[in-house]
Amino acid sequence: MKNVIGTMMLNNRSSGQLPFLGLFLLAVLAGGAAADTTTNAAKVQVLFTPGDNITAAMVAAIGDAKQSIRVQCFNFTNKAIGRALLDAHRRRVDVNILADREQFEKGAAFILQDLKHGGIEIRLDGAHSAAHNKIILIDAEVANPKIITGSFNFTQAAQKHNAENVVLIYNDKPLARAYIDNWKQHWRHAIPFE
Repeated sequence: MKNVIGTMMLNNRSSGQLPFLGLFLLAVLAGGAAADTTTNAAKVQVLFTPGDNITAAMVAAIGDAKQSIRVQCFNFTNKAIGRALLDAHRRRVDVNILADREQFEKGAAFILQDLKHGGIEIRLDGAHSAAHNKIILIDAEVANPKIITGSFNFTQAAQKHNAENVVLIYNDKPLARAYIDNWKQHWRHAIPFE
């Protein structure tokens, strides 16, 4: 199982570039070990399919949410992730989901129907050729935020059949702020799913 955890400090934030993450991932993909370079840094976990249970890692992270979960998805057919989001909502965690409108209309995001009926607010983003983000932001605006991102669609195929990656980033408030600000931009122009 390729499960890599490393720490790093963010550099060059003002330029909007995140070279640390690219260098870290290059070291991981090249087989190098990421070293703890500093205390007081973000923790990163990298998972790959085939091999790693990305669904289980996502479900566990969702289960730890305290206040909010913000999701952006392209395809969404993974029932385990859907159940975890619904369970979080029932625990009074504020859950909002943005989905690609065209994929939903094609049936590639049918889990959203159940989540909507369960009381989760969902909006469909049709302002782009594809709303292709695959992101889960957990407690992004409070202490100890978690960011989940990567190529992994929220589908069974991504877990069972595809070669995918996910990066989980823990406790990086400035990076979480950048992600939540971008999420909010899309939320504003997306249309409510009724």
